[in-house]
Amino acid sequence: MRVCLLVLALASVLPAEEPPNPDLVAAIKAYLAAATDAAREESAKALTPFDPLPSREIARALKAARAWGEAPNPIEKKLTIAKGEIAYVARLPKEYDPSKAYGLLFWINGPGTDANGAFWTWTPEKLGEAYVVASVTMPADDPDWPGYPNWDTADQALEAVLTDVCREVHIDTERIFAGGYSMGGAFSWSFAAFQGDRLAGAIPGAGHPPDNASPNCLRNTRWCPLFVVHGDKDEAVPIRLSRDAWKKIKGYGGHSIVYKELKGWGHAWPAQVEGELIEWMGAKKRIRDPKNVFLALGWWVEPDRRFYWISAVKGSKKGEIEASISGNTVTLKSTQVEMIALHLNEDLLDLDKEVVVTANGKEVFRGKAARSARLALDGFLERWDDEDLHNARLVVEVPR
Repeated sequence: MRVCLLVLALASVLPAEEPPNPDLVAAIKAYLAAATDAAREESAKALTPFDPLPSREIARALKAARAWGEAPNPIEKKLTIAKGEIAYVARLPKEYDPSKAYGLLFWINGPGTDANGAFWTWTPEKLGEAYVVASVTMPADDPDWPGYPNWDTADQALEAVLTDVCREVHIDTERIFAGGYSMGGAFSWSFAAFQGDRLAGAIPGAGHPPDNASPNCLRNTRWCPLFVVHGDKDEAVPIRLSRDAWKKIKGYGGHSIVYKELKGWGHAWPAQVEGELIEWMGAKKRIRDPKNVFLALGWWVEPDRRFYWISAVKGSKKGEIEASISGNTVTLKSTQVEMIALHLNEDLLDLDKEVVVTANGKEVFRGKAARSARLALDGFLERWDDEDLHNARLVVEVPR
């Protein structure tokens, strides 16, 4: 009772958060609604007065500018990616409420050539109506594995489906998970490695990690929580693959990894772990913009795609980047990437002060990183993620 009274007393004296600037909300609505490049350029003029605002203020106004309506259940759509056409299905909770933000589980059973296979394993009902469940049908275009999608196809499919679902449905982008079994488990390792900055966690089940195609890429997963499941009697995908990946990630200082090696279990999804897995998901939220990141590129990763707060603009597809922030200094190391973009905001450093960037031991930038409300919104339109805005961008050359 005393605790309740104290909470009520504090609530009565703490000032209520002021609503976002209505002019900014209106400017954002106009910018997002612009149907042509010319209309967008014109509407961008109204954003300029708000450039000095921190990204969190832009995010508050953006949330106020968005309107959520009813959505069909299930959602069944076709999307075009660079590799061709894909189709996805998203099932919503039966009592979907557009005013409420839901978690999202993207799941692939087997090869990912039939989206409906995912729902043999997961449905919103099984997850307690707390999640939207989505899956995808992809082209079977792997030259080495007939009947299966290639790494780049799966990578592009995840990016396209996550973005589209977040545009169509009220998703809590801090609670997005990607998982799968067998080939879907292999793709889950890849999702954690190359798009882990979008995820609260990845769930590789009996999958082959991609580190034979992109060496050291498992080091990318340091900040993406993992729930790994594999049977020790699996004859289709050897258990040593998950064991070796687990040991590598532990050696890299992986933030959070649950490893479930099931004694006597073969190549089948183990329903007995689902209760623990659902509890694990309920405790996870995405780790946004840690101040030290590592990126080993893969040949299938699109040029200049942001990974946390860095992207490789120019350089070898086999390149690696080490990046860290201390105070207002950014330190970069890379031997094969020639140009790096830094996607910044006030959570990473003080944009009111001078920013210093060093690369391979040499200073490559010193000065202010200009804020831009439009830049933050353009980043939003790439992912439809209103929790992860970056309102400043620097592009630096990496000396040899």
